[in-house]
Amino acid sequence: MMGESNINSKLKKRRKELGLTMKEVSAAVGVSEGTVSRWESGNIANMGRDKIYALSKVLKMTPAEIMGIDDDSSTQTSSQFHYKQFLEEIQNPNNSWIYRVPLYKSVKIENGEIVLYNFIKWISIDDERAKNFIALLIPGKEFEPKYSDKDIALINQQSTLEDNKYFYILINGKSPTIRKVTTKENNTIVLQADNPQIGIELANKNDIVVGKLIAIHKIEKFD
Repeated sequence: MMGESNINSKLKKRRKELGLTMKEVSAAVGVSEGTVSRWESGNIANMGRDKIYALSKVLKMTPAEIMGIDDDSSTQTSSQFHYKQFLEEIQNPNNSWIYRVPLYKSVKIENGEIVLYNFIKWISIDDERAKNFIALLIPGKEFEPKYSDKDIALINQQSTLEDNKYFYILINGKSPTIRKVTTKENNTIVLQADNPQIGIELANKNDIVVGKLIAIHKIEKFD
């Protein structure tokens, strides 16, 4: 994602290239001139979906350009990931419940934030919940023999665990795994793989919860 100064220069430069005043842009988008000024200053974090789309039409830019997102990036943070899905929905208004979700090999932690890395390809999900999904390859042998590490896990991002559900977790903040969560009588949380040949783990304070497993799909489904 571009820095605020790049977004600032791009929006303002494009408006001037088209010979538009702030007043004309604000009237076309349905906001105040002050709001347009804030956008041109790089304050775009709270732009509504309809405003992004309207501004993209006025400035003859794509929504991704408005938000300063580089589609060719091989890594992105969790927040950038949400913007990309958000923009894909905007750019496909006739298929409002079809979401293109980026498939990544894995996740890691950088500067305290979940980062998706090693982009593989886009996959289409016909499920409204997909706006919150991360698509990741299954880490290791957790679901063998039924599924392999070449198959896809759809993960709904959330940081809290639920009993008897499967979660994508970074053990000790590093090692990715998908485990079923079980709380024992003494409140010990046990993490167990679907593959019986993999031993159980006890959850600890250094584990990082990426999200809840929603579904697993064979990679061939998206070829």
